[in-house]
Amino acid sequence: MNINITLCDDERSETIYLAGLVRKWAAMRGVTVRLLDYESAESFLFAYEDNKEIDILLLDIQMQNMDGVELAHRVRKNNEVVQIIKILNYFLFLSDKMWRFLLIMTVFKQKSA
Repeated sequence: MNINITLCDDERSETIYLAGLVRKWAAMRGVTVRLLDYESAESFLFAYEDNKEIDILLLDIQMQNMDGVELAHRVRKNNEVVQIIKILNYFLFLSDKMWRFLLIMTVFKQKSA
């Protein structure tokens, strides 16, 4: 199974942490993940115009300029299939088991739809 996951967060350390969790989950499940990351909603939207192949979008709620809520609304207008997971800073402190559960449920929901 191949999954396209995009991270959008303006704090690099959080992006690195999330990417590590995603890669660990993918390795444990034998899933191939194509992982892209963006440091702003605006940079994501610019790239998204040319490439809409995203299965899961992990985005920070609190970003400079355009926040994650607005970004989610813009993406959802044109894409009803992408799974959007909105993240707050304290959400990053969930255990690895909880992250794996959330990713598994998200992928399961998408693949069974």
